[in-house]
Amino acid sequence: MTKTNVERTLETLVEFADIQRQNLAKMSDAIDALTIQMGVMSEGLVRLTNIVERQEARLDGVTVAIERTNVAIQQQSASIDGHLRVAEQQSASITELSKLVASQAAMVARLFERLAA
Repeated sequence: MTKTNVERTLETLVEFADIQRQNLAKMSDAIDALTIQMGVMSEGLVRLTNIVERQEARLDGVTVAIERTNVAIQQQSASIDGHLRVAEQQSASITELSKLVASQAAMVARLFERLAA
């Protein structure tokens, strides 16, 4: 028996529908695989976000520590500057005292000369 054009067309349509179903099944599998990958990527992004947030908190702590250190350094610098000014004043005083001692030594020497004469 020979098939009519309608029968051949129906068989072709059935074959075409089967191919489309297979393609749809493959596409569905691919979509499922992509969905799983997206879930894994999403979990990875959440972990990375958490890591970044922890690092940000640590950096905030480091920033606060650096700021405190800078304040302490400024205070130490001011204290050192004060000590330097005191040392300069003491140096000037020592210079004046040295001059006074030299003057008094010269006076004592003159007194000894007068007493000896």
